[in-house]
Amino acid sequence: MKKHWLSLAIASFGLTLIFNPAAALADPVVFEASGATPADIQTTVNAFRNFLGPNNGVGGTFPDGRREINWDGVPDAFSAPNLLPANFFNSNSPRGAVFFTLGTGFQVSANSINPTGTPVRFGNIHHVYPALFSTFSPQKLFSALNSNITETLFFIPGTAQSATSTGFGAVFTDVNTDHSTKIEYFDVNGNLLFSQNVLPGTTNRGSLSFLGVGFDTASVFFVRIRSGNRILKTPNRDVVVMDDFIYGEPQALHQCPPAATLVATNPTYSCGGTCWGHISGTGLAPNAEVDIFAPGLIGNGSADSNGNFDSDVGLSCGAGWSGLHATSTTATNQPIASNTVNSPCN
Repeated sequence: MKKHWLSLAIASFGLTLIFNPAAALADPVVFEASGATPADIQTTVNAFRNFLGPNNGVGGTFPDGRREINWDGVPDAFSAPNLLPANFFNSNSPRGAVFFTLGTGFQVSANSINPTGTPVRFGNIHHVYPALFSTFSPQKLFSALNSNITETLFFIPGTAQSATSTGFGAVFTDVNTDHSTKIEYFDVNGNLLFSQNVLPGTTNRGSLSFLGVGFDTASVFFVRIRSGNRILKTPNRDVVVMDDFIYGEPQALHQCPPAATLVATNPTYSCGGTCWGHISGTGLAPNAEVDIFAPGLIGNGSADSNGNFDSDVGLSCGAGWSGLHATSTTATNQPIASNTVNSPCN
């Protein structure tokens, strides 16, 4: 499948990604609906919720279930006209989601009662927007600013530990065209798992659309959302903003162990007729046996409890040999021969 790279997330968060290859997946399950009112998409939203499991709320970590973000609890200090911190839902209200954009940040629309008198539903950006946008869960909506792209990366809630999810869905408002809005789902290696356009609404103003995609394993490392085909600035077709996010409980990624090495160095010096070579190893199984071979020599030793091995090997200089080598077992129980590198994630 097509490969994409985490350009936004890596640049913004300094991530180094070396993880196990993705396993083969069953076909994803798509949940989609659109309509003029919340009731028109409610059944589909509930079906996606049931697919993911119970709502785990805020904080903690769980073996299954889901998380939800409906924006409505975001305080005035982080709502329009102010910006929403990109990590608000992994720090202030930990649910394991961090956002990235090529724009200038994110904004949650204001409540009808707020200390700055800011208009609802992004009326602070343009006075027409409250008439164009509606809510699935009143009162607040969400959007990137100066970009129509939002990436959502998953973490164990309240930590910097990367995670994956079994699926992601979002509610959109005022989708008017077939191809303006979509969600792309990526695995940890940047491979595109699935891409789906969001259904347009059934009315020209204030419609609601929902798209959710579920997977049989926690394979979604991040999603890329294209909300409309233009930025939230001047009203035009097709400006789109978002309401509820629903996604599978973030599950911890297990980083590959370091690559195992086993190095044999032929003798480089002698003392009293004995030539000394050297065997060293890292990333071996704890206390693994290290078998050492050379002309006229068969010996062995053991790695320490951390999987490291370091030993000189003495042989008669008269042997005229140059074939010192060794074999052992890596921390992932794979055989390794000297002067090779065994990387368990390749």
